[in-house]
Amino acid sequence: MLGRQQDEHVRLDHAVIGGNDLSEIDDAFDSLGMEPTYAGKLENDINHLSQLGFEDGSYFELTATLEPGQESPWWDVHMQKDAGPTAWAVEVTNIASVVDEIAERGTPVDGPNEFGRERPDGTYFEYELATLGTKEFGTQLPFLIEDHTPRSNRVSTPTPSVADTELVGVGAVVVGLGDLDDGIEVYRQAFDLPEPSRQTDEEFGAELAHFPDTPIVLATPLAAGNWLADRLETFDDGPCAYLLRSSDWDRTTERFSLTGESSWFDDRLAWIDSERLDEINVNLGVLSP
Repeated sequence: MLGRQQDEHVRLDHAVIGGNDLSEIDDAFDSLGMEPTYAGKLENDINHLSQLGFEDGSYFELTATLEPGQESPWWDVHMQKDAGPTAWAVEVTNIASVVDEIAERGTPVDGPNEFGRERPDGTYFEYELATLGTKEFGTQLPFLIEDHTPRSNRVSTPTPSVADTELVGVGAVVVGLGDLDDGIEVYRQAFDLPEPSRQTDEEFGAELAHFPDTPIVLATPLAAGNWLADRLETFDDGPCAYLLRSSDWDRTTERFSLTGESSWFDDRLAWIDSERLDEINVNLGVLSP
């Protein structure tokens, strides 16, 4: 099953959606009845963000530069070219210990490094981040995050617009990769994972691999020149789609226009059909056991 209830070393914290204009990203989600909450600017005075949090504590971070076209210190190409899915994070409770374990297995690690800032309402929070692997921060591999103040200081979940709904969390991150076998080995080494299950989705245009009891789905293009291959040419390895988890499929089909219903690794899956999401290049699906 895909979802947030996983081994603590791969517990999905949040998924990042990047673009050129935060208001456009916010408006796209608002058009679907999922109104994000503005969460302020970062310490660098270049980026700002909104959050869309769910009942299980996972959330989307929607982010852009304060002024469209500014150079961003993180994920600049993703923001300039409206990537949509950009990066993701794993929540840990002892980041120093986890970093040591990952490094001992041979995965490059940067950090942990300490950060802190105030939210627009004046709430202060502190946390540590660590970057894994050789690709850009949080893309091919997730970054690690540990809070040093209550997690609720960093993000309040659920966001009112999705509270008391059947949309209970970010169930999975689909990571696009140029080489699936290499990507599998990168993840197995970093997180000491078993062999994944595999399947092919012709409509999605990818060969897939899923590590049981994790939110990780890896995807590689079935053909040169398809949408995923083109995306990888622009943004390299990294998230290419996100999947929400629904506790009531009937309510979800009433809420959204869904298309391409199929089954991924024993979960029911369909994609939200939305021109507004297409405009910000967000592939957003919904899954239910």
